[in-house]
Amino acid sequence: LGIVIASVTCTRAVLVIAGVQLSMVSSMLNSLVTVISISTTTHIILYYRELRSELDQHAATLRTLQELWHPVMWTVIAIAVGFAALLVSDIVPVRSFAIMMTLGTLIVLLVTLAVLPATFASGSHVPIPGKIRMEDALDRLLEKMAHVIDRHPIGTTIWCLVLVAVTAPGLFIMQIETDFSRNFRESSPIVKSLKFIETHLGPAGSWNVSFDVPDPITTEFLDSTRELTDRLHELSAAGIELDVLSLNDGIDIPPRLGNAAKRLNTFMNKQPEMVEEFYNPDRQRMRIVLRSAEQQPTDVKLAQIQQVREIVAGHFDKQHALDVARVAAAVVAGGAGGTANTPMPPPQSATASGLFVLMAHIIDSLLADQIRSFIGASMGTVVCMWIAFRSLRIGLIALVPNVFPIALVTGSLGLLNVPVNIGTAMIASVAMGFTCSVHYIAVFQKSLPEVGLTRALQVAQSGVGKAVVLAHIALVAGFMVLTVSEFIPLVYFGALLSLSMIGGLISDLVLLPLLLRWTTKDPTRP
Repeated sequence: LGIVIASVTCTRAVLVIAGVQLSMVSSMLNSLVTVISISTTTHIILYYRELRSELDQHAATLRTLQELWHPVMWTVIAIAVGFAALLVSDIVPVRSFAIMMTLGTLIVLLVTLAVLPATFASGSHVPIPGKIRMEDALDRLLEKMAHVIDRHPIGTTIWCLVLVAVTAPGLFIMQIETDFSRNFRESSPIVKSLKFIETHLGPAGSWNVSFDVPDPITTEFLDSTRELTDRLHELSAAGIELDVLSLNDGIDIPPRLGNAAKRLNTFMNKQPEMVEEFYNPDRQRMRIVLRSAEQQPTDVKLAQIQQVREIVAGHFDKQHALDVARVAAAVVAGGAGGTANTPMPPPQSATASGLFVLMAHIIDSLLADQIRSFIGASMGTVVCMWIAFRSLRIGLIALVPNVFPIALVTGSLGLLNVPVNIGTAMIASVAMGFTCSVHYIAVFQKSLPEVGLTRALQVAQSGVGKAVVLAHIALVAGFMVLTVSEFIPLVYFGALLSLSMIGGLISDLVLLPLLLRWTTKDPTRP
């Protein structure tokens, strides 16, 4: 508990000092740091407890540090690399989450190495950790698993390949959650309010088209914006749910006295606040306000945005061509002081922007972010294991048990038509780091020269397997806490990451021994 509190407090303090802004996914900080702390200390405490049956507290503490500092350090670094892989995302909250959790994970390592050794060596005041009833049954189960893997390696390998073959097609048919309102529970005030607004008041997705205006504004320009407004209104007539409001809608209210420029001056004198909503004279920019339905698929939203952009671009290209032709005619005729040096009017700068556009593109980028972060986490994991064990072969072997559960979970999402949201997009890279392969491989390599391949696998299974199981139980319990959130991506993140941890447990205890068996030469055999 002390390590958890110290890690969370130090992480938050550093974030505040660094001025890092917390985002909507930052609420996971406490639970994730807690989970990482508990899973890290589980291996250390269990190893220390085994040594205390033979050694005093000082000798057991020293031996624990000597044996475990290396695998503990690289395990935590691998977790940090998984979080850091999210920095490739284009979504700022996800990048903030990556920075926050990478920092928090490394602080867990520092706090653990600072607190636990002092606690263990503090003398008789600290009791020897006791056993729980299930440990004996767990030991027997692990021994049986090692026996089955040793006796039936081909059959076990085939089962693993079948699972991958069944779920892998789902990776290529994954769908994206296209309705941002589904990021919240149906009972949440946000969803209820959004449904009420769009049912009784109209579309709630706000965006706009902004463009440059001449100084001063001419009647011809206002007539052209009226034409553009009418073109956008035609989209609504074509069945697209789109509300359009421009400055022309205000100045064209009857009675229409005088030309458009005069009506604008009158309107500015009577309703200056209204004009400011559409026209900024200091920046010489004007906007047309649009509203679209928020509760609709992202592909429909993107199609609407593209249609509006095409209409706006076509309109201003046409106006620019007319302006150029008008200036050219004036130069040829020699009117209006026209000379060969008369400058041509620049093309209009028009953009479609707003929260509606932003959210549509954020959701659309989720799948690409997932792929990029997964590739980054995979490369980082291989490099970490390569450095830790000074072997590229071991690095590649350690990658497979990490990829296996992710492929099963994400492939199953595709097969079951479960859409990807901002939470599930982070699973692939984050789950890559939560591995106990380092501890397993470290014990295996240490035992291999003395007892041979088969016995080394049994030693690793019995020596590390218990800590692996208990650490994964802590991980699953910690991640499941996120499923009570009102924010659906956190629910998905917690539930699916828990499933990934269960798959990771099977990978570490079944797939990893198989890979080591198939790829390692027995030094005790000629």
